[in-house]
Amino acid sequence: MSYIAINGKRNFISMLQYVAREAGGLDFEVAEPEPILWEGVYHPDAPDVFASVEEYLAWDHARLPQSGAEGVEGTVGIHFHRHHWVNEDMAVEDALIRALEAMGLKVLPVFSNSFKDVNLGCKGGAQVIQDFFLGDDGSPRIGNSSGCSTTCSATAPMRRTPTTRKQPKAGWKS
Repeated sequence: MSYIAINGKRNFISMLQYVAREAGGLDFEVAEPEPILWEGVYHPDAPDVFASVEEYLAWDHARLPQSGAEGVEGTVGIHFHRHHWVNEDMAVEDALIRALEAMGLKVLPVFSNSFKDVNLGCKGGAQVIQDFFLGDDGSPRIGNSSGCSTTCSATAPMRRTPTTRKQPKAGWKS
């Protein structure tokens, strides 16, 4: 597995050290590529990321047991690219999470790569959205009072996704 494919600051530094050693003849001890999650749940107040929704929801409930937002109706899904998390470039996502929570909403902020790569063990965005925003029985973990599931991308305007229920196609871009 390569430093570039996995990404992250430590892997980038190790890659530069590797190039300096191999191409420049410099004496560097080079670490092997450090594995980093391909997908998970992030929150700016959490001590680390969560590999599963269940772990995140348990942490979130312990943190905010009396939140005004309960269940699916008061939960907003945020899906953002892993690149932002792994490179610690989370200002936009952090601001969005905090703004939604200030409005009394719960958030389910999930990251992933866009594309599936079986060789790397990366599920890809479509599978991650399904796995993280839907329960094992297919019921939504996110939603709003109009009966449609909503996801936000921190890198694109908020829109209703084509997975919405009870809303005509014309309403997807509202």
